Amino acid sequence: MKMSQFIGWLWDQGWKFFLFGAIFIVFVVLIRQMVPVFADPYTLPMLALLGVVTLLGALLIFTALLNIIGLSDKTQALGLPEGSVRALLALALLGLFAIVAASILVVKTELRTATGLSSDDVAALIRNNPDARDIVQVPEKESAKYRVTFYSPVRPDDFAKQMLTLVGTLMTAVIAFYFGTASMRATSDISRAAPEVSGVEPETKLPTANPVTLKLRGNNLNSIRTVRLTEPTKLVELEAHTVLSNLSQVTCTFAAHPALNTAGVWDVTVIDDIGRTSTKRGGLPIKTATGEPSAPGSPVPNSISPATAPKDIMNEYTITGSGLDFATGIEAVSTPSGTVESARIISKAPTEIKCELKLSAGDWTIRIASGAATVVVGPIKITDT
Repeated sequence: MKMSQFIGWLWDQGWKFFLFGAIFIVFVVLIRQMVPVFADPYTLPMLALLGVVTLLGALLIFTALLNIIGLSDKTQALGLPEGSVRALLALALLGLFAIVAASILVVKTELRTATGLSSDDVAALIRNNPDARDIVQVPEKESAKYRVTFYSPVRPDDFAKQMLTLVGTLMTAVIAFYFGTASMRATSDISRAAPEVSGVEPETKLPTANPVTLKLRGNNLNSIRTVRLTEPTKLVELEAHTVLSNLSQVTCTFAAHPALNTAGVWDVTVIDDIGRTSTKRGGLPIKTATGEPSAPGSPVPNSISPATAPKDIMNEYTITGSGLDFATGIEAVSTPSGTVESARIISKAPTEIKCELKLSAGDWTIRIASGAATVVVGPIKITDT
């Protein structure tokens, strides 16, 4: 999205953010009027309420950002990805538990005062209150007695501990329900639309002895777990060993197989996580350059470089394709004279052959031999300079 489009969208949607901000401010003002300045004993409920409201505000911003980048899902609550609302509830309960735990488990102190104490009483007070802090001893007027002030910690009572245990149990139950529901949903939810395959890339493929990678286009493909190729006439079925999917595309890779090195028409089938299928009949035709089946183990050249070279010089040429390691010889044939020159093979691999040729000026076609079969690639042009 360009900056001008973003600014235009923000201007169009700005009233929504303004409305949310106004509602939030009114809510805070009303709460402050009802509860005097966050004073005890209202601190805990105020903190919990404002925490939930703040979380909802952050959720609004997050939802707007998802809508901007096109990841919102109109079929789910608040337009968020599936499970987001359950996660929000679990986070809100987790925050409430943290607030309650912090309020109950914190060790508070209480100011205490004792009057009319003798020296022995003061000593006994200090001895019997080892946790006392900031002890101040002041003599009383017209008396041999003392007034003692000190801070003593106040431990949480049993009711507070029981409330903490109750909230912790509730939090555990809700979060366990959230994760349990999420794990069971994949096998029980049939409300999602079934996958649909509309196209396969590449639409036509040359025979190959190498692994095959396909890109499938369609709808509702984000839950695809298995992709299969089926050749009905040969009764061959192959399954992809790597599958990556999103809503509109699946990228899958099949291991090298002899059946993929011959011409044929394959059906492409996708299977989602609950067993629903979609098949593209004849989705992957495999053909030779002439449309005829190729013999297993025959080379399939795609290109040769350089396509132009000077005459009477030993030039190095690179031929790319598949199955090139089956080549047994390389020749250059002049057109239209029919002169044949043999090439010296420098290196040979399944996808590349390097060879040397010294040719006269004119147009030449490169012929690759594999046993009794030959395939051609080119032409190349040899110039006078």
